[in-house]
Amino acid sequence: MKNNTLKFEAKDAVNSSESVFLKIATSTLDAMIMIDIEGKVSFWNSAAERMFGYSGNEAVGKPIYSLVIPSPMHEAHMKGFENFKNTGSGPVIGKLIEVEAMRKDGGVFPVELSLSAVKTKEGWNAVGIVRDISGRKILEEKLRTKLDEVERMNNLMVGRELEMIKLKKRINE
Repeated sequence: MKNNTLKFEAKDAVNSSESVFLKIATSTLDAMIMIDIEGKVSFWNSAAERMFGYSGNEAVGKPIYSLVIPSPMHEAHMKGFENFKNTGSGPVIGKLIEVEAMRKDGGVFPVELSLSAVKTKEGWNAVGIVRDISGRKILEEKLRTKLDEVERMNNLMVGRELEMIKLKKRINE
């Protein structure tokens, strides 16, 4: 009897943990994607649906490169993933990087990507947290443009100031 009680308590704990995880995964603004040892999507949250345009049913079971990785990056992804699935490591694992991603409609956009390795009984899986940074990139470009404008104005003003100094010097002479 005691053994059965422990099994039920353990099962309840697992169910509770799974429920909490699903609540977190469905409420986050960032896309959460898990890729199995074959490079196929095994988890795709609602933020990923909104970001990339694929429903969970469309994405799960499909190779990640065919969904969100722009064509020019396919070869590098395949090579990196081959190493990853054997070792659980790679140059981007455990890092936050900026890359381009692709939507269902083929549109390419900038994202921040954080990749982690998760070992299961089947082997190494990758978990990606993806954030669309299109808005931030637009603001950065506007800021860069404004800074260039300020620098040009500053150079003009310094140039005029030098001309004024030269003019004053000539007048004084």
